[in-house]
Order: sequence, then C-alpha cells, then structure tokens
Amino acid sequence: NLRAGHFREPFSLERLDSTHDLPFLERSSVVNALTPFRNIGLMAFNWNEAETATIAYGLFNENTNDYGENNRDQTGLAGTCRATWLPWYDEASGRGLFHIGGSYSYRHLGGNHQRRFAITPEVQLKEGLSFRTPSFVDTGLLSIGNYHVAGTEFNLMLGSLAVQGEYILASGQQTNGQTFFFQGGYVEAMYWLTGENRNYNRKLALHGAVTPFSNFSRVRTEEGVETSWGAWEAAARISTIDLNDGTIQGGQMTDLTLGLNFYYAVRSRLMFNYIHSFLDRNNVNSNADVVAMRFQFTF
Repeated sequence: NLRAGHFREPFSLERLDSTHDLPFLERSSVVNALTPFRNIGLMAFNWNEAETATIAYGLFNENTNDYGENNRDQTGLAGTCRATWLPWYDEASGRGLFHIGGSYSYRHLGGNHQRRFAITPEVQLKEGLSFRTPSFVDTGLLSIGNYHVAGTEFNLMLGSLAVQGEYILASGQQTNGQTFFFQGGYVEAMYWLTGENRNYNRKLALHGAVTPFSNFSRVRTEEGVETSWGAWEAAARISTIDLNDGTIQGGQMTDLTLGLNFYYAVRSRLMFNYIHSFLDRNNVNSNADVVAMRFQFTF
C-alpha cells in the first residue's frame, strides 16, 4: 500500500491514534515533544496475512512543530519507519491482545538547522500566536544538522482493562560539536466501567473508535422513565520527560493524570482530567495542578 500527501509519519502508537479516540485530553508530554507529527511525504505500508505484524516506512519533509504547523520556510528531510508484532490476540472475542512495536526516524534539518524541544504539562490551550499554555520544559533553540528519534511501545488489553506504554529517545549532535540525549516515557491504564473494550485495528496497529453498548438516552414510556447511561471510562497515566544533557538544561517533568470519560454516543463524549505536574528545572523544584474538561462531538 502507498500513501502520499500530508499525514502522520509512522512513529509511536499514541502519536498515530486519532485525537478523537485518545483516553486523555492530550498525548503524553514525551510523545508531543520528541516524536514527528504530520508532514508531507510518501509512505509504503503493509501487514501479513495473519494480521499479526505490520510495517510502515516513508520519506517526509521535516518542518512541523508539535501542533502539526509548519515552522520553517526551508524544508529538511526525514526517513521514518515503524514495525509492530501481535504475539497474542483473542480471536474468539477480540477483547484480548498483546502488542509490541518499535519506531525510528532519521531527521535532517533544513534552513537554519535550528530545533527547539519544549512542551507544556499535558494540557494545551492556544489561540493564535498570542496565547498558549506555557512550556514547562524547554531547551531553547539548538543548532542541529541532523538527529535520531527511536521508540518502543507495548499495548495489553484484557477485556475492559487496557495498559499501554512507550519509551522514546532523541539524540544527535549540535553544529558546535556537542552531543545531546533526551528521553522519556509513559505508562497508562484504562478501564471501561460499563464493560466496553478498546477497538484495535490489526492492519494498521492502532486504536479506533469505541462503540458504547448503549447511547445516553432518557425516554418516557408507559411504565415510567427509562434511562440509558452511555459508556464510562476511567483512566490514569504517569509520564516523564528529561531534556537535560550537559550544558543543555531544558528541565525534567513528571506528570500524573487522572481521567474520567463519559461517552454519550460514538466518538461523542465529555472528558474530565486532573493533572499534577512535577517540575525540576535549573535546580528549582516546582509543581502545578491543572483541572480541564472537553466536550467532544465528532462527525
């Protein structure tokens, strides 16, 4: 299979999952800060006949930030690939699986060869260029000719319970000869209180929309008022990112996120997140508490 256009590079399970289907308001800090996002490119991808393995690889331009917006006029090039394996899948019910995978990207910067690694705690609000949630960890602009990004991932589903995690690193050399190494990871768990399970696409090795057993409704009948409460999902995640290396002191951040999601229809939900962020930057420790919610209607 071939795909050409402006789309997500094949890297990271959480990055490839649609925002519509994520169990939290935002992706983890390390995924947003270090992994590639949407770019213009050409990709080949395929899966085996048993649908237990996938491969994707492509060549892309290299000029977008963590919001998927172009951030340079002169474009570099990137080669990116991802491979996954499904050693166990419950064929009878589709409610159990174990997935592992790995991703790699070589990125050659164009233009002035500058790159900045920075990210907010796991909530991002923005309105134009004048208002954005401030970055908690930030390397500032680094002069880099090229660098490498690599990641591993796992996904375990046991009925209504799902556990997922990733480890990601970025390394390279600045134009002044100094090397850098940044890293981070996350582990998260989700449980459907109403008995549903996550929807896994075996040909693409990513998650799709979950269909609630029943939509939220309240109907008056001859017997009285009948209420269907939709689907409810509880989630928890711990993530960490380290942007310190040598003279680069971007900081270390660990986020603890608790979430509760109410699905009143397919891909239509209310999301509630509480995020506690621990920050260690320039030898100063601080923390923040964030409460956020989202109303989502997808069509």
